[in-house]
Amino acid sequence: MASTRTELATLNSLLTEADLILSTTELPEGRAVRCRELLRSALALTDDLIGSAKLPAAAVLGRKGGSQTAKRSDSRLI
Repeated sequence: MASTRTELATLNSLLTEADLILSTTELPEGRAVRCRELLRSALALTDDLIGSAKLPAAAVLGRKGGSQTAKRSDSRLI
């Protein structure tokens, strides 16, 4: 799991650097602007993956299972 976080952090750094390079570049037909939009989306996904990689799989499943149980159960019992 630690290597996954390290790899995601490295990917995040690479995307950030590419975004910085494109912020100082002008390409024809607004291509730099579109590239930066795509990079920001990729950065957001990477940040989300880094955040979810911190939780063990059992915790994620347990949280989901608990919410499903609460929906099915009588609220007076909980």
